[in-house]
Amino acid sequence: MGKNVYPFQMKVSSAFRTTVLLGIMLAGAFAAQASHFMGVDITYECVGPCTYRIYHSTYYDCGGGATPTPVGTATPPPAPTVTFTGIPNVPGQGCNQPVAVGGGWTFVSYTEVTPICPTTATQCTTPNAPIRGVSEARYYRDYNFCNTTCNKYRIVWSNCCRNYAITSGASGDGIYSGQTIIDKSISPCNGSPRFSNPPVPYICAGQPFTFNQGAFDPDGDSLSYALGPCYDNTATTQIGYGAGFSPTQPMGPTWNVTVNALTGDVTMTPNPTGQIVVAVMCLVVTEWRNGVQIGTVSRDIQITVINCAQFGQNNSSPHIDTLTNVIGGTSGPGLTITTCTCSEVCFDIPVIDPDPNQTYTFYWNQNLPGGTFSNVNNPTTPVDSIVVTGATPTGRICWVTPTTPGTYQVLLTVKDNGCPIIGSTQVTAVINVQGCILDPYISTQRIGCYDILFNGIACGGTPPFTYSWTGTGNINFNPTRTNKSFTHQFPGPGNYSYQLAITDSNGIVSTAVGAITLANTAVADAGPDFTLCPGSTGTIGTPGLPGYNYQWSAIPNIGWAASPNPTTAIAQVRLNNTSTISIPVNYVLRATDANGCVDFDTVQVTFSPKPPVSLSGTSATCVGTSATVGYSSIPPTGAIYSWDFAGGTPVGFGTGPGPHDIVWNTPGVKRVRVWLTAGGCASDTASFNVTVSGIPTANFTGPTTICAGSPAQFSYNGSGSSTATYNWTFDGGSGGTGQ
Repeated sequence: MGKNVYPFQMKVSSAFRTTVLLGIMLAGAFAAQASHFMGVDITYECVGPCTYRIYHSTYYDCGGGATPTPVGTATPPPAPTVTFTGIPNVPGQGCNQPVAVGGGWTFVSYTEVTPICPTTATQCTTPNAPIRGVSEARYYRDYNFCNTTCNKYRIVWSNCCRNYAITSGASGDGIYSGQTIIDKSISPCNGSPRFSNPPVPYICAGQPFTFNQGAFDPDGDSLSYALGPCYDNTATTQIGYGAGFSPTQPMGPTWNVTVNALTGDVTMTPNPTGQIVVAVMCLVVTEWRNGVQIGTVSRDIQITVINCAQFGQNNSSPHIDTLTNVIGGTSGPGLTITTCTCSEVCFDIPVIDPDPNQTYTFYWNQNLPGGTFSNVNNPTTPVDSIVVTGATPTGRICWVTPTTPGTYQVLLTVKDNGCPIIGSTQVTAVINVQGCILDPYISTQRIGCYDILFNGIACGGTPPFTYSWTGTGNINFNPTRTNKSFTHQFPGPGNYSYQLAITDSNGIVSTAVGAITLANTAVADAGPDFTLCPGSTGTIGTPGLPGYNYQWSAIPNIGWAASPNPTTAIAQVRLNNTSTISIPVNYVLRATDANGCVDFDTVQVTFSPKPPVSLSGTSATCVGTSATVGYSSIPPTGAIYSWDFAGGTPVGFGTGPGPHDIVWNTPGVKRVRVWLTAGGCASDTASFNVTVSGIPTANFTGPTTICAGSPAQFSYNGSGSSTATYNWTFDGGSGGTGQ
């Protein structure tokens, strides 16, 4: 048979035995319609006083006949159908059903979750690919429990059938989930544990593998983990485990499977071979509050072991076996550190891999408030993840002064770039913080520019405690300085010292001292001064800084291009100055940074007027004779004049305000113009008309011979205009005017 073809396995339960033929028909129908389920997660979140949001995630074999493929383009599997089984408060009590809210299940996503390298194809996207692959369908729906009669309800979902690729004995069995319980009597309203890692481990045959659930509780409740049975359609019928397989040995006799009850790390170790198997494992997560069990969630998981060698893969998975270079604590068994409150703890996490010439991604779940994760080669730069090529990474975690005793867990994940199966491991480091007797720990938090929140923590001693704070900057006069925590406003920038003395109930006094330097960290930059002309728009300010608040004011409060007194780092100004003098306006920027510090800066914008312009001069002249034209307003300081003499030639340079003597060589009305620039602003254009007349000629006609005493006619025929005047001389004759 081909490597993607699994032998048909049919299991006929007692419910079907009445008719063998009917059993065969049903099994065949199930195989055709639903032989694709690989696992299920059911969790819930409290979204109201008595309203719960049910999250349902199902996992499908992409090689199953009923799985919609290709994933990402196909219509996702249908929404689930869940019921609620009430647990009576008293025997015989009836439990009614909660009321569904809204119009049905909300689709979240339908994606492939096969843990393979990006270059490997699966049947989720490529038919007949050598690896079948896993898809995940996620839905949620809200239910109102306000009027239910019982306090506890099981969320029940079941379906037929499990994946027929299973070889551990449950092939074709049903799949049932009913261990997730809502207890509405818990106050405040409780949410179940949630999971951040899909339950789809793929393992290379013979390779040890560690898988963590990525479980977390949104309410901060404690969690414990254990292997449990998987169920077939009902809460009382377990799946059929094959020979050598069981709830606590789900991968059969060639594998050892162990679960860390505290961290949820599931370790699968070859015993001794780690043969190929497709198995079903159920992990029960129990939720605890103040030592009392308040809920459980069960994960139904399918584990797939493949022969990676047939794909040419000869890759060993990376692993983390120990914590080294522990500072501020001591190493315990496994990945455990013990430290004290008020004491910084650091440790290194070396990754081990027999074939290290790969690319590794190493990250943590950031589960330590105030803790940092870094590459040991660059320990002063905290990162979310480390990516290195050619050598295995070593991470470093430092946690500055844990303040509360307890057990803290950090999930560590490292992956290589092996193909087709990514080599990976997930382990949990445990930090046990004990309440050791040490000097007090003082934390300070800047809540204003000069406002500091002080918090004192007693590291050991017998409560109740009394607190006494002293120091400079008027701390001694603060009436709240006898509290464990208090806020103090210092008078301004400077260096200040402080001291805390804690006295326990036995009269033992322990002290701690510290110092703080305060400075005004705000920076306001209103930009450089400049001048604006009437109607022009200018920009004041500079780009804003992160976390800052801004406020503008103006003296006088004029010249805003939009709304006055804007609250942006950059603002626009404009003013149409119709006067004859410049108007200076001081714009003041108030900048407040994230610490509450305030700084001011001022920019002066000078709104210049439009320069005045007018002309006067000689209105008439003759060709070749100069006329005088000049600027007749008060000359602005530093003005630059631009003249248009209408074709005339100035006598001299023809610059400045004038007056200028201008000569024209042709007659006509000459329009002299001038405009000027002063203070960066341009004036209007002024004009003055000069009429230039041509030079007349004295020509006439008349008789050359007449008789004495007889009249003679003389007529002007020169180039004089109609307005010319005529002066005749007749050398002893008389009479004659006009032309």
